[in-house]
Amino acid sequence: MRIFPDGKEREGLSVVMPEMSGKAVSRIQLTIFADRVEISAAKVNGVKFFLALDGSSMTQTEAIPESSKTLGMNVLLKPGIYPEGAPTGAVVFMGLMHKLVVE
Repeated sequence: MRIFPDGKEREGLSVVMPEMSGKAVSRIQLTIFADRVEISAAKVNGVKFFLALDGSSMTQTEAIPESSKTLGMNVLLKPGIYPEGAPTGAVVFMGLMHKLVVE
């Protein structure tokens, strides 16, 4: 399973699931988190975006306008089973779509 920014398939996070026998179901935990932060070097408000996929993680911090009332994030994924090979919109952060694909 991989999660990556749209158009940057070689970046992002991936995890390999162990082989399951019979009708056993594999489960993956994906954590998506965003919070307002102060970027001290620039003395501006920002938002820190965090993705974690079973032990691998990535973060991104972006400045946001003082007047912004949102964190600039929209989570599209819902708990469930996703088809193999079909990239699915997972989360949009600051206008950039991150997609999930089961391989």
